[in-house]
Amino acid sequence: MTNGELNLLELILEKERNLGMFIKEYEDSLLQEKCKNAIKKYNKLLLLDQNIAKLQKELDKTIEKHNNLITKIIALAVNCKK
Repeated sequence: MTNGELNLLELILEKERNLGMFIKEYEDSLLQEKCKNAIKKYNKLLLLDQNIAKLQKELDKTIEKHNNLITKIIALAVNCKK
């Protein structure tokens, strides 16, 4: 091989390495973006889960109050019949 051919081969190999590094950086940035999006979705779901738990507690309290009122109404109705 001549010096010109060797230089050309070295240039091609360098370009391939540069392209490989560019592709790696591009893939890494895509992976980072996917991770960021996944974390955002997780945080939204976590907030939704917390809100659901809060609403469930409020619903449980409301049901308990409702049941207590029904018990009082029944007791009053029984006392009125006497």
